[in-house]
Amino acid sequence: MNRKFFESLIKILQGMAFSALILLASCGEESGLGGAIDTKAPTLSIDYPKESGSAIRDSFILAGSVSDDKSISKVTVSVKSLDDGGKISDTYSAAFDIKQKRWWIDLNKHDVNQADYKNGWQYPDGNYEFSVTAFDNAGNNSGTYSKTFEIDNTPPVFIISNPGVVKKSNLSPSAYGSIFTIDGTISDNHTISFMDVKIFDASGNCVSSESYEGENLPYYREEDVATAGGTSVQIAQYGAAAVNSRYSQLHPSDTGTDYYYAQITLTDSTKVYRNPWGDSARSVEENKADELGNSTSNVYLYDDVYASLMSAKKGLGLSAANLKDIISGVYDGEKDAASVLAVLNEKVCDTSASSDSDPMSNKLSFSLNPEANPTYNVNGFVFGFGENDTVQSASQGNTVSVTISAGLDGTNIAPENVRVWMKKYDSKPTDEAAVKADLQSLEKSVESLERTETDFMDSIHATPETPATSVTTGGVSWILVYDYSLNNSKGSSVTTKTFSVTLPEGIELSKYYILGVTGYDIEDVEFSQNTVYGFEGNTAGVPPTIKIESPTNLSVWADFASPEFSGTAVISTSSLYITELTATMTVEDESNNNQKIGEYSDTITCKIENDEKVWTLSDAQALTWDSAAGKWQLDATKLRNSLNQSLQEKYDSEAATGNGVYWLATLTVSGKSSSGHKGEITQSIHIDTVKPVISFTSVTPSVLGSDYFDDTNDKNTYLNGKVTIKGNVEDQNLKDGDDAVTCDIWASTDLTKELSASDSILADFVAHRNEFGLNNDFDGKLGKTFTVIIPFDTKAITDYFHKYKGAAE
Repeated sequence: MNRKFFESLIKILQGMAFSALILLASCGEESGLGGAIDTKAPTLSIDYPKESGSAIRDSFILAGSVSDDKSISKVTVSVKSLDDGGKISDTYSAAFDIKQKRWWIDLNKHDVNQADYKNGWQYPDGNYEFSVTAFDNAGNNSGTYSKTFEIDNTPPVFIISNPGVVKKSNLSPSAYGSIFTIDGTISDNHTISFMDVKIFDASGNCVSSESYEGENLPYYREEDVATAGGTSVQIAQYGAAAVNSRYSQLHPSDTGTDYYYAQITLTDSTKVYRNPWGDSARSVEENKADELGNSTSNVYLYDDVYASLMSAKKGLGLSAANLKDIISGVYDGEKDAASVLAVLNEKVCDTSASSDSDPMSNKLSFSLNPEANPTYNVNGFVFGFGENDTVQSASQGNTVSVTISAGLDGTNIAPENVRVWMKKYDSKPTDEAAVKADLQSLEKSVESLERTETDFMDSIHATPETPATSVTTGGVSWILVYDYSLNNSKGSSVTTKTFSVTLPEGIELSKYYILGVTGYDIEDVEFSQNTVYGFEGNTAGVPPTIKIESPTNLSVWADFASPEFSGTAVISTSSLYITELTATMTVEDESNNNQKIGEYSDTITCKIENDEKVWTLSDAQALTWDSAAGKWQLDATKLRNSLNQSLQEKYDSEAATGNGVYWLATLTVSGKSSSGHKGEITQSIHIDTVKPVISFTSVTPSVLGSDYFDDTNDKNTYLNGKVTIKGNVEDQNLKDGDDAVTCDIWASTDLTKELSASDSILADFVAHRNEFGLNNDFDGKLGKTFTVIIPFDTKAITDYFHKYKGAAE
């Protein structure tokens, strides 16, 4: 290497050092860019609202943290709608405070004068993605941080079916019995946090109050109200411990009908977000209100909107969710939203509103009567929930007897709405309260389905033999096993009715089944579900077949000792035997509106001893069994009632009064097989000791002797020529046959004689009737008749005495 090379190299190195010095100087603290190169990006998060997916109402603040080692130049916020493919997309600059490491922005302005706003809100209800990015002065950015939230500024829409009238309509109040519920369909994008029910008595005084979280409220509050599949919220129930205080508060008396008005307020689970750091000037009341969602006291009466807007057959077929979307302005369906909204605005009822003339005018009108609920009884199938309680067994093909009865208010039941349901349990249910609640849910679910008027009713009436409709409650289906309207012709309402239900196929051994009956009276008060009925499945069971061979059904007897009561009881399989026979005689007084006189019974039992069937009789020995003939016999006079009085004693005491006995005696003979299955037969007879009453109303023409002979001493009545004899027969059990009613002729030429049966000339008249011009069928027998009309020519009597008795003319 030469010297020039080294000199050149030194110059190059000196130049590089100088350049480096300049570079270091330009990056120093005095350069305005900091003491070093800024290569760090800002950090950022969305902290308020905290949870992604939060439901937001009102204008809100979106906020979070932001920081950088040097400085922040800007924070951008983008808003994009998710429900419409991003048609809404806006970007804003947020405010920030680098010292407190915060950023924030106020979103969703409210201005009713903005034409492009939805119901006055900048952003319509829906789901949105919010993305935030922070930038520093060196151009570094934090990257995008995103969360999704839901905006909801529309209160719940409530289509209420019960109570279903408002006071100003002047319609009859919705009638309730022992259970007060709020029923209908609620639509909201979120859960319903509260249903507040404020109740006023008939005079307009608030009668509802209870404590909630240490605060005394003038209404009843229900939390987390379900909306899926319709809504039924039980507010009060007579006699139920959990809510009985409410019912007794509303209706202190145990009887009678009282009238009320209700104001209902629904609040959803949305929240106001305007206090991101908890240090704003918002008051305690404002912060408390922020936790409450959209609230409304508006309702739409079911009868006002269903037919025109919701019915698929008669109206537009819109759902409650569609109606809510129309109200919120986000409906994108094919129906005319504007015309629907006009109907809704016309039909809406604000239950909190009042008028000067009547503060109760817009409130819902209803009545309560703890005795009003109709009831049902599945005879012999009360379900015992205790470990040692007896549970009846039954299998497919068995029949159960169901009796429906009006409530104590006497309101008739509409039987065509009565249905019997069955639900299977894999093991024996032990929670009675839960089963009763499930039965109430069944009642409300069926009522809701009936109102849809399409699928439910169509499937019920698909085939009368196998109505396959099911209703699911608690995740398990109730199967419809009997529909009264399919098995009986439509008739009038009833106070009580008993009918038989055949259990369907598919009942499994050792499974448990609960039976429920749904329906309501003509005031729409549903059945009480206070008693649970059910059975344990038995696939091998067969009931005995019972027959009554004598006496004949509805035959008439003078007393209970005359007829021979007997019959058979057989079972179709040799693997089973009859374990019990019971004869029950129910006696009613037919002369006194069939008032029940008493019930008299006797029971005999059988068990296997040394491979032989051994029968055990009662002390009364009214009912006996003839093993050789396979027949039962009954001496009805030995039957005894619960007071140990015999039927014969009752008969003797009534017969001794002299008024006679006119009874309907109904014999029911029932038997149980060793499988626990029951068979029975019922037959009736009349016991009648009341003599027929015969009265003559007229014999025409006739004349008084005092008039005819002008002799005041002549008290006789004279007949001459062709006369008509009329009369009546009064008796409830005239025998059949031509001799049920007979007539006789007593006659004598001695006008001073008192006639008797010895003076009968009927036999001679019958023998010579042709000679006297009488009909060939004249024999004194009138047949079974209650109206007597006998035409007779008195000249025949004169001819008889002249011809055969030698009497002078």
